[in-house]
Amino acid sequence: MLQARKWFIGLMFVSLFLSFVSCEKKKRSPLEMLFKSSAHTTCVKVFDPKLEGEPKVTINYAIEPRGYEFQVDVKIMDGNTQVRLLVNNANQIGGYDYSVVWDGKNDSGKYVDPKKYTVVIDAQSSKVTPITKTAEITVVRLGVCEIDFEGAAVNQEFPLVYPKRDATSTSDFAISGAQWAIQSLDENTGLPRAEAVPNVNALYPDNASSAKYNYPACYLAGTKIMFKAKTGQNAVSNINGATVSANYPLADYPIMMRVNGYSPQPAASNENITPNTIYTFESDSGLPSSCGIDIVKIEFTFYYNDGTNWVRIPGKQTTTHRICRTVGVPRWVDYTGDGNKENFVYVPLAEWSCKWASGCSNLKSVADACFYYIEESGLKYGGISAWYTADLLDKGGGMCDGWNDFFDHLVAVQGFATAKYFYGLSANAGVSPEVKWASIVIKSPGTNRTTPAHPVANDYRCVDSAYPIPRYYSDSSPNDDVVFYSGMTWYKFGSPTMMDGHAINFVEWGGVIYLYDASFRNTFGPNPKAGTFSSLPPNGYMQGAGLANFKSIYYNSAIDYHEGDVYCDNDGNPNTPPVVRTLDIKTSLFSENELRLYWLKEN
Repeated sequence: MLQARKWFIGLMFVSLFLSFVSCEKKKRSPLEMLFKSSAHTTCVKVFDPKLEGEPKVTINYAIEPRGYEFQVDVKIMDGNTQVRLLVNNANQIGGYDYSVVWDGKNDSGKYVDPKKYTVVIDAQSSKVTPITKTAEITVVRLGVCEIDFEGAAVNQEFPLVYPKRDATSTSDFAISGAQWAIQSLDENTGLPRAEAVPNVNALYPDNASSAKYNYPACYLAGTKIMFKAKTGQNAVSNINGATVSANYPLADYPIMMRVNGYSPQPAASNENITPNTIYTFESDSGLPSSCGIDIVKIEFTFYYNDGTNWVRIPGKQTTTHRICRTVGVPRWVDYTGDGNKENFVYVPLAEWSCKWASGCSNLKSVADACFYYIEESGLKYGGISAWYTADLLDKGGGMCDGWNDFFDHLVAVQGFATAKYFYGLSANAGVSPEVKWASIVIKSPGTNRTTPAHPVANDYRCVDSAYPIPRYYSDSSPNDDVVFYSGMTWYKFGSPTMMDGHAINFVEWGGVIYLYDASFRNTFGPNPKAGTFSSLPPNGYMQGAGLANFKSIYYNSAIDYHEGDVYCDNDGNPNTPPVVRTLDIKTSLFSENELRLYWLKEN
């Protein structure tokens, strides 16, 4: 009987399990250590403690024979050097399950370097023979450092360019190569590097010289996202700050990188990954079919092959991206006025157009949405010498020709086009010595302004009620039809010797012509004007009946006055013939017969 007892004690064993807490159970085998993931009861041998979520390994173990007392140490060892003491001389009873968690750090609270470590269970007892058992776990450094978005086919992903390199620059900054990048997986301290968050400013990169960035991408709505992900090359020691190997690939345990909702291209190319290598993934489903903006999270998870199964490695890496969706292939346009169409989209145009027109799918709805929200751009009308979209974005605003460019280019992001028009005031609507008219005068401040910002202050003699032959006795007279304003910064365009006017946009939809005046969105109202013309104006001069609807629906409220030389009563004597004076006549006081405009379609 004594010999049998000694034989049983000699065969006493310790069973070890390393797992996630939520793992399924498995019957223990003698003298073994198992690492289990949440989806498997398999031998997890690979661990990266620096992955997202503060991953941990739970060591589950049991001591036999039942009923005996043991003093137990659980240690992580690097050769003969103790790295971490997890359980210190704990009094534990045989026959029960015990567990302890390792977070991948040493006794000083630092992340251990990537290499192979040994888990040691040392069970001492005065009643039975002491037993020490070991198992190995390999620490690696996993993750990606670059993500480069591209189209799964031609015309599905579009180049983006910032119009400014920084807040004070006017040089373009092209997003070339990867849209998302971090310098390395680890900071110089060896701590895991934080994700590169999406760029905040639409006009320029948050930091163009940084190696850590996150720029938006632009895709055709309904298509699939494809990207190339580049794995990190090295790790940085949290112990001494030295650059160290990522410690993979592993000869015995090939590692696979998966992306939730995406498939590797080609199939199985994501198996047995290596550092500093590019892997391609394509989304399993397409983007929504209308324009908008998606905040896309890409979740990288990692697995190792134990010879039979792919076993989940604790933790993950998540990256966040801003994806602009266009309802059509963007229309390439001339941003600078040099006559050359650019084959890229300015980032603010993509951001604003896709955001404002979210859910829209046709020209009219896109144009209406962009017009409705255009003040959110922060760009200002007037007071700034900028005549093209690039100038407008560089300088923070500009004149009407820049604004009708800008509005058209917002719509162009979605693949549509407005009709850009300039109309100029002709001085040939009257009979000499009258000059009808020399200038248009606009009192409205303009988009995103509270007061007008004409660079030159002018005096105005305004007629608001009596025409023709208004009474004008003097600038100070209270008894005539003229109100004198001195030094006003109202907008005044044109002269007797130089044609000038205003620039607007038209959209033809469903047999109706809609007019958009982006320069004066704040006073124009949130909706376009319908019915100003039955068809788009031809290039050239137009006068009289053809301008009747245009004048009554739009012009009388958009243009406050016409300045010209007109007949007036200057003394109140009916027997004295009228004289010609320069006055500013309210546009609603004269008919379309006295309005002669030159029209020019600009695109």
